[in-house]
Amino acid sequence: EEEDDEEEDDGDLDDEDLYEILGLDFEEATDATIKKAFRKLSKEYHPDRAQNSGKDPEEAAKMFEKVRSAYEVLSDADKRLLYDTGGMEAVREYVATQGQEGGGRGMFGMFFGGGGGNRNRDRDAEYTLRVSLADMYKGGKMRTSINRRVVCRGCSKVTDKNRERCSACGKCPPEVRMVQRQMGGFLVNQQEQVASKERCKQEPAKLNVDIEKGVAQGERIVFPRMSDQTPGKIPGDIVIILEQEPNNQFRRDGDNLATVVHPSLKEALTGFSHSFAHLDGHEVEIETDPRSDIRQIIKPFEKRTIRGEGMPRHNVPSESGSLVVEFDIQFPESLSEEQKQRLREILP
Repeated sequence: EEEDDEEEDDGDLDDEDLYEILGLDFEEATDATIKKAFRKLSKEYHPDRAQNSGKDPEEAAKMFEKVRSAYEVLSDADKRLLYDTGGMEAVREYVATQGQEGGGRGMFGMFFGGGGGNRNRDRDAEYTLRVSLADMYKGGKMRTSINRRVVCRGCSKVTDKNRERCSACGKCPPEVRMVQRQMGGFLVNQQEQVASKERCKQEPAKLNVDIEKGVAQGERIVFPRMSDQTPGKIPGDIVIILEQEPNNQFRRDGDNLATVVHPSLKEALTGFSHSFAHLDGHEVEIETDPRSDIRQIIKPFEKRTIRGEGMPRHNVPSESGSLVVEFDIQFPESLSEEQKQRLREILP
Protein backbone atom coordinates (compact mmCIF):
# COMPACT_ATOMS: atom_id res chain seq x y z
CA GLU A 1 0.00 0.00 0.00
CA GLU A 2 2.83 2.40 0.81
CA GLU A 3 4.38 1.77 -2.61
CA ASP A 4 1.04 2.53 -4.33
CA ASP A 5 0.71 5.79 -2.40
CA GLU A 6 4.26 6.78 -3.35
CA GLU A 7 3.60 6.12 -7.04
CA GLU A 8 0.39 8.14 -6.86
CA ASP A 9 2.15 11.10 -5.20
CA ASP A 10 4.93 10.89 -7.79
CA GLY A 11 2.40 10.99 -10.60
CA ASP A 12 0.75 14.09 -9.10
CA LEU A 13 3.99 15.96 -9.77
CA ASP A 14 3.66 15.55 -13.54
CA ASP A 15 1.48 18.65 -13.82
CA GLU A 16 3.53 20.74 -11.40
CA ASP A 17 6.86 22.54 -11.70
CA LEU A 18 9.29 21.26 -9.08
CA TYR A 19 11.13 24.58 -9.06
CA GLU A 20 7.88 26.45 -8.40
CA ILE A 21 7.06 24.08 -5.53
CA LEU A 22 10.30 25.25 -3.88
CA GLY A 23 9.58 28.86 -4.82
CA LEU A 24 12.51 29.04 -7.24
CA ASP A 25 13.09 30.24 -10.79
CA PHE A 26 14.51 27.55 -13.06
CA GLU A 27 17.00 29.90 -14.73
CA GLU A 28 18.50 31.05 -11.41
CA ALA A 29 18.27 27.91 -9.28
CA THR A 30 21.57 26.58 -7.90
CA ASP A 31 22.45 23.71 -5.57
CA ALA A 32 22.74 26.19 -2.71
CA THR A 33 19.36 27.90 -3.34
CA ILE A 34 17.61 24.54 -3.78
CA LYS A 35 18.94 23.33 -0.42
CA LYS A 36 18.06 26.63 1.28
CA ALA A 37 14.49 26.60 -0.08
CA PHE A 38 13.99 22.98 0.97
CA ARG A 39 15.14 23.65 4.55
CA LYS A 40 12.84 26.66 4.85
CA LEU A 41 9.73 24.99 3.38
CA SER A 42 10.22 21.63 5.09
CA LYS A 43 10.23 23.44 8.44
CA GLU A 44 7.22 25.58 7.46
CA TYR A 45 5.06 22.64 6.37
CA HIS A 46 6.31 20.00 8.79
CA PRO A 47 3.21 18.39 10.37
CA ASP A 48 4.30 19.30 13.91
CA ARG A 49 4.90 22.98 13.11
CA ALA A 50 1.95 23.35 10.74
CA GLN A 51 -0.50 22.34 13.44
CA ASN A 52 0.86 24.98 15.80
CA SER A 53 0.86 27.71 13.12
CA GLY A 54 -2.81 27.29 12.24
CA LYS A 55 -2.33 25.66 8.84
CA ASP A 56 -4.72 22.96 7.68
CA PRO A 57 -2.94 19.73 8.76
CA GLU A 58 -4.02 17.75 5.68
CA GLU A 59 -2.98 20.46 3.20
CA ALA A 60 0.29 21.03 5.07
CA ALA A 61 1.06 17.29 4.95
CA LYS A 62 0.46 17.24 1.17
CA MET A 63 2.68 20.28 0.66
CA PHE A 64 5.37 18.77 2.90
CA GLU A 65 5.43 15.64 0.70
CA LYS A 66 5.59 17.74 -2.47
CA VAL A 67 8.51 19.76 -1.09
CA ARG A 68 10.32 16.58 -0.09
CA SER A 69 9.72 14.95 -3.50
CA ALA A 70 10.82 18.07 -5.37
CA TYR A 71 14.03 18.25 -3.35
CA GLU A 72 14.74 14.54 -3.86
CA VAL A 73 14.78 15.14 -7.62
CA LEU A 74 16.42 18.56 -7.82
CA SER A 75 19.17 17.82 -5.27
CA ASP A 76 20.43 14.86 -7.33
CA ALA A 77 22.49 16.05 -10.32
CA ASP A 78 21.44 13.18 -12.60
CA LYS A 79 17.74 13.32 -11.69
CA ARG A 80 17.69 17.10 -12.01
CA LEU A 81 19.09 16.94 -15.55
CA LEU A 82 16.63 14.22 -16.50
CA TYR A 83 13.76 16.28 -15.08
CA ASP A 84 14.93 19.41 -16.91
CA THR A 85 15.15 17.56 -20.24
CA GLY A 86 12.37 14.97 -19.98
CA GLY A 87 10.12 15.69 -17.00
CA MET A 88 9.06 13.26 -14.29
CA GLU A 89 8.55 10.48 -16.85
CA ALA A 90 12.30 10.48 -17.55
CA VAL A 91 13.08 10.49 -13.81
CA ARG A 92 10.80 7.52 -13.15
CA GLU A 93 12.31 5.54 -16.04
CA TYR A 94 15.80 6.27 -14.71
CA VAL A 95 14.89 5.09 -11.19
CA ALA A 96 13.34 1.91 -12.63
CA THR A 97 16.33 1.06 -14.82
CA GLN A 98 18.77 1.66 -11.95
CA GLY A 99 17.24 -1.32 -10.19
CA GLN A 100 17.41 -3.46 -13.31
CA GLU A 101 21.04 -2.62 -14.02
CA GLY A 102 22.03 -3.91 -10.61
CA GLY A 103 20.46 -7.26 -11.51
CA GLY A 104 21.31 -9.75 -14.22
CA ARG A 105 24.73 -9.97 -15.82
CA GLY A 106 26.05 -11.52 -19.00
CA MET A 107 24.02 -12.46 -22.09
CA PHE A 108 20.92 -13.56 -20.18
CA GLY A 109 20.85 -10.44 -18.01
CA MET A 110 21.35 -8.10 -20.94
CA PHE A 111 18.64 -9.84 -23.01
CA PHE A 112 16.06 -9.55 -20.26
CA GLY A 113 16.85 -6.00 -19.27
CA GLY A 114 19.56 -6.35 -16.60
CA GLY A 115 23.19 -5.18 -16.80
CA GLY A 116 24.69 -3.86 -20.02
CA GLY A 117 25.82 -0.45 -18.72
CA ASN A 118 23.82 2.69 -17.96
CA ARG A 119 21.44 3.12 -20.87
CA ASN A 120 20.16 6.40 -19.38
CA ARG A 121 23.53 8.05 -19.99
CA ASP A 122 24.68 9.56 -23.28
CA ARG A 123 28.19 9.22 -24.68
CA ASP A 124 31.09 11.45 -23.67
CA ALA A 125 32.52 13.98 -26.13
CA GLU A 126 36.29 14.53 -26.40
CA TYR A 127 37.95 17.75 -27.55
CA THR A 128 41.59 18.78 -27.89
CA LEU A 129 42.85 22.02 -26.34
CA ARG A 130 46.25 23.35 -27.39
CA VAL A 131 48.25 24.70 -24.45
CA SER A 132 51.60 26.50 -24.43
CA LEU A 133 54.55 24.96 -22.61
CA ALA A 134 54.75 28.16 -20.56
CA ASP A 135 51.19 27.62 -19.27
CA MET A 136 52.04 24.02 -18.39
CA TYR A 137 55.09 25.32 -16.50
CA LYS A 138 53.40 28.21 -14.67
CA GLY A 139 49.86 26.88 -14.37
CA GLY A 140 46.81 29.03 -14.93
CA LYS A 141 43.32 29.11 -16.37
CA MET A 142 42.05 28.98 -19.94
CA ARG A 143 38.54 29.70 -21.17
CA THR A 144 37.07 27.77 -24.07
CA SER A 145 33.63 27.44 -25.58
CA ILE A 146 32.14 24.32 -27.16
CA ASN A 147 28.81 24.22 -29.01
CA ARG A 148 26.42 21.59 -27.73
CA ARG A 149 22.76 20.65 -28.04
CA VAL A 150 20.58 21.58 -25.07
CA VAL A 151 16.97 20.68 -24.39
CA CYS A 152 14.77 23.77 -24.05
CA ARG A 153 12.98 23.22 -20.77
CA GLY A 154 9.24 23.80 -20.98
CA CYS A 155 9.25 24.58 -24.72
CA SER A 156 7.29 21.48 -25.73
CA LYS A 157 4.25 23.68 -25.01
CA VAL A 158 4.75 27.25 -26.20
CA THR A 159 2.85 29.83 -24.16
CA ASP A 160 2.83 33.62 -23.98
CA LYS A 161 5.18 33.33 -21.01
CA ASN A 162 7.89 31.30 -22.79
CA ARG A 163 7.26 32.28 -26.45
CA GLU A 164 10.27 34.60 -26.71
CA ARG A 165 12.62 32.22 -24.90
CA CYS A 166 11.53 29.25 -27.02
CA SER A 167 11.63 31.06 -30.38
CA ALA A 168 15.16 29.79 -31.11
CA CYS A 169 14.32 26.15 -30.38
CA GLY A 170 13.94 23.43 -33.00
CA LYS A 171 13.26 19.70 -33.06
CA CYS A 172 15.13 17.38 -30.73
CA PRO A 173 16.50 14.08 -32.10
CA PRO A 174 14.30 11.00 -31.68
CA GLU A 175 14.20 9.51 -28.20
CA VAL A 176 14.88 5.91 -27.25
CA ARG A 177 12.30 4.49 -24.86
CA MET A 178 12.20 1.13 -23.11
CA VAL A 179 9.04 -0.90 -23.77
CA GLN A 180 8.02 -4.32 -22.49
CA ARG A 181 6.89 -6.98 -24.96
CA GLN A 182 5.74 -10.56 -24.56
CA MET A 183 8.11 -12.96 -26.33
CA GLY A 184 7.77 -16.75 -26.02
CA GLY A 185 6.17 -16.54 -22.61
CA PHE A 186 8.73 -14.02 -21.32
CA LEU A 187 8.29 -10.30 -20.67
CA VAL A 188 11.23 -8.66 -22.46
CA ASN A 189 12.51 -5.09 -22.30
CA GLN A 190 13.23 -3.64 -25.74
CA GLN A 191 14.38 -0.26 -26.96
CA GLU A 192 12.07 1.68 -29.26
CA GLN A 193 12.80 4.94 -31.11
CA VAL A 194 10.04 7.54 -30.92
CA ALA A 195 9.69 11.16 -32.02
CA SER A 196 10.58 13.57 -29.23
CA LYS A 197 7.99 15.98 -27.84
CA GLU A 198 10.75 18.24 -26.54
CA ARG A 199 12.52 21.07 -28.38
CA CYS A 200 16.27 21.66 -28.61
CA LYS A 201 18.76 24.34 -29.62
CA GLN A 202 22.52 24.82 -30.00
CA GLU A 203 24.16 26.67 -27.15
CA PRO A 204 27.82 27.26 -26.19
CA ALA A 205 29.13 25.44 -23.15
CA LYS A 206 31.55 27.92 -21.57
CA LEU A 207 34.33 26.06 -19.79
CA ASN A 208 37.02 27.30 -17.41
CA VAL A 209 39.93 24.90 -17.80
CA ASP A 210 42.40 24.70 -14.91
CA ILE A 211 45.94 24.13 -16.19
CA GLU A 212 47.86 22.77 -13.20
CA LYS A 213 51.60 23.29 -12.84
CA GLY A 214 53.55 20.50 -14.50
CA VAL A 215 50.51 18.96 -16.19
CA ALA A 216 51.48 16.58 -18.98
CA GLN A 217 50.63 16.27 -22.64
CA GLY A 218 47.47 14.19 -23.02
CA GLU A 219 46.05 15.09 -19.59
CA ARG A 220 42.27 14.58 -19.57
CA ILE A 221 40.14 17.19 -17.82
CA VAL A 222 36.53 16.12 -17.30
CA PHE A 223 33.46 18.38 -17.15
CA PRO A 224 30.67 16.08 -15.91
CA ARG A 225 27.32 16.06 -17.74
CA MET A 226 28.28 18.95 -20.06
CA SER A 227 27.99 17.17 -23.42
CA ASP A 228 25.00 17.16 -25.80
CA GLN A 229 21.62 16.86 -24.09
CA THR A 230 19.03 14.35 -25.25
CA PRO A 231 15.52 14.22 -23.75
CA GLY A 232 15.29 11.53 -21.09
CA LYS A 233 19.04 10.90 -20.91
CA ILE A 234 21.83 11.99 -18.59
CA PRO A 235 24.32 13.95 -20.74
CA GLY A 236 27.79 12.49 -21.16
CA ASP A 237 30.90 14.34 -20.03
CA ILE A 238 32.94 16.82 -22.00
CA VAL A 239 36.53 15.58 -21.86
CA ILE A 240 39.24 18.14 -22.66
CA ILE A 241 42.53 16.56 -23.76
CA LEU A 242 45.54 18.85 -23.43
CA GLU A 243 47.92 19.08 -26.37
CA GLN A 244 51.21 20.93 -25.89
CA GLU A 245 52.12 23.52 -28.49
CA PRO A 246 55.70 23.39 -29.83
CA ASN A 247 58.18 25.73 -28.12
CA ASN A 248 61.05 27.34 -30.00
CA GLN A 249 63.46 27.36 -27.06
CA PHE A 250 62.65 24.39 -24.84
CA ARG A 251 61.92 20.73 -25.46
CA ARG A 252 60.10 18.73 -22.82
CA ASP A 253 60.86 15.16 -21.74
CA GLY A 254 58.62 14.25 -18.82
CA ASP A 255 59.63 16.47 -15.89
CA ASN A 256 62.86 17.54 -17.61
CA LEU A 257 63.48 20.31 -20.09
CA ALA A 258 66.21 20.64 -22.70
CA THR A 259 67.57 23.69 -24.49
CA VAL A 260 70.50 24.51 -26.78
CA VAL A 261 72.99 27.40 -26.41
CA HIS A 262 75.41 28.45 -29.12
CA PRO A 263 78.82 29.58 -27.74
CA SER A 264 81.56 30.60 -30.13
CA LEU A 265 84.72 28.48 -30.42
CA LYS A 266 86.62 31.13 -28.47
CA GLU A 267 84.00 31.05 -25.68
CA ALA A 268 84.09 27.25 -25.59
CA LEU A 269 87.85 27.28 -25.12
CA THR A 270 88.30 30.31 -22.87
CA GLY A 271 85.06 30.46 -20.90
CA PHE A 272 81.92 32.51 -21.14
CA SER A 273 78.88 33.76 -19.23
CA HIS A 274 75.45 33.37 -20.80
CA SER A 275 71.90 33.92 -19.53
CA PHE A 276 68.45 33.32 -20.99
CA ALA A 277 64.84 33.75 -19.89
CA HIS A 278 63.05 30.68 -18.55
CA LEU A 279 59.37 29.91 -19.28
CA ASP A 280 58.18 32.11 -16.42
CA GLY A 281 60.63 34.92 -17.24
CA HIS A 282 63.27 34.31 -14.55
CA GLU A 283 66.89 34.35 -15.75
CA VAL A 284 68.98 31.18 -15.94
CA GLU A 285 72.76 31.78 -15.93
CA ILE A 286 75.46 29.53 -17.36
CA GLU A 287 79.10 30.35 -16.66
CA THR A 288 82.28 28.46 -17.50
CA ASP A 289 85.92 29.32 -16.58
CA PRO A 290 88.61 26.92 -17.89
CA ARG A 291 91.27 28.81 -15.88
CA SER A 292 89.94 27.29 -12.66
CA ASP A 293 89.07 23.86 -14.05
CA ILE A 294 90.30 22.35 -17.30
CA ARG A 295 87.05 20.36 -17.43
CA GLN A 296 85.24 23.65 -18.01
CA ILE A 297 86.35 23.63 -21.65
CA ILE A 298 83.20 22.99 -23.69
CA LYS A 299 83.26 20.11 -26.16
CA PRO A 300 80.98 19.97 -29.23
CA PHE A 301 77.44 18.88 -28.29
CA GLU A 302 78.39 18.46 -24.66
CA LYS A 303 75.44 18.43 -22.25
CA ARG A 304 75.26 19.83 -18.75
CA THR A 305 72.42 19.37 -16.27
CA ILE A 306 71.02 22.09 -14.02
CA ARG A 307 68.94 20.47 -11.31
CA GLY A 308 65.68 22.11 -10.25
CA GLU A 309 65.26 24.13 -13.45
CA GLY A 310 63.02 21.64 -15.25
CA MET A 311 59.22 21.32 -15.14
CA PRO A 312 57.39 21.39 -11.81
CA ARG A 313 56.32 17.86 -10.88
CA HIS A 314 52.57 17.59 -11.37
CA ASN A 315 50.75 17.42 -8.04
CA VAL A 316 54.11 18.11 -6.27
CA PRO A 317 54.89 21.65 -7.55
CA SER A 318 57.50 22.23 -4.83
CA GLU A 319 59.73 19.76 -6.72
CA SER A 320 61.07 20.23 -10.23
CA GLY A 321 62.92 18.19 -12.82
CA SER A 322 66.22 19.17 -14.44
CA LEU A 323 67.19 21.44 -17.31
CA VAL A 324 69.61 19.83 -19.77
CA VAL A 325 71.72 22.38 -21.65
CA GLU A 326 73.37 21.26 -24.89
CA PHE A 327 76.26 23.28 -26.35
CA ASP A 328 76.30 23.74 -30.10
CA ILE A 329 79.71 25.38 -30.70
CA GLN A 330 79.80 27.90 -33.50
CA PHE A 331 83.04 27.45 -35.48
CA PRO A 332 84.44 30.33 -37.58
CA GLU A 333 83.69 30.23 -41.30
CA SER A 334 87.38 30.83 -42.20
CA LEU A 335 90.82 31.67 -40.73
CA SER A 336 93.66 33.79 -42.09
CA GLU A 337 97.14 32.27 -42.49
CA GLU A 338 98.34 34.37 -39.57
CA GLN A 339 95.52 33.04 -37.31
CA LYS A 340 96.27 29.47 -38.36
CA GLN A 341 99.96 29.92 -37.54
CA ARG A 342 99.16 31.37 -34.12
CA LEU A 343 96.82 28.48 -33.35
CA ARG A 344 99.55 25.98 -34.33
CA GLU A 345 101.85 27.62 -31.83
CA ILE A 346 99.25 27.84 -29.03
CA LEU A 347 97.37 24.56 -29.30
CA PRO A 348 99.04 21.26 -28.29
